[in-house]
Amino acid sequence: MLPIRLGKRASELCVAVKRQTGLRHMNEVCRLAFFQSLVRQQSEITEHHDGNGSIDIEWGIFAGPYAPIIRACAIADLGLGEINDTSIRNRIVNRISNGLMTLDQTGNVLSVASKL
Repeated sequence: MLPIRLGKRASELCVAVKRQTGLRHMNEVCRLAFFQSLVRQQSEITEHHDGNGSIDIEWGIFAGPYAPIIRACAIADLGLGEINDTSIRNRIVNRISNGLMTLDQTGNVLSVASKL
């Protein structure tokens, strides 16, 4: 699987969420954001492909033991569109970015993190 590369805005939000939650690793913050995006069941997924951010996480580090679940969620999320490593990675990055924006906008970061 391809590495997860966040755009500039998502990278900034990731750092802020990490600081607010006390989570130790960026992969934990990104997983939190990914699953938060799924929980919110956002029908519209904003595309985030600029890749100009400073956060680059290898797939195995990001997904950890949840790799099959994360991959299956991304594939299901893609529906009948083209499914390959690039489209799966892009969907995951979009979900992470949207999750980070949701956490930032709702001020829900600490309440979500407290459930971890």
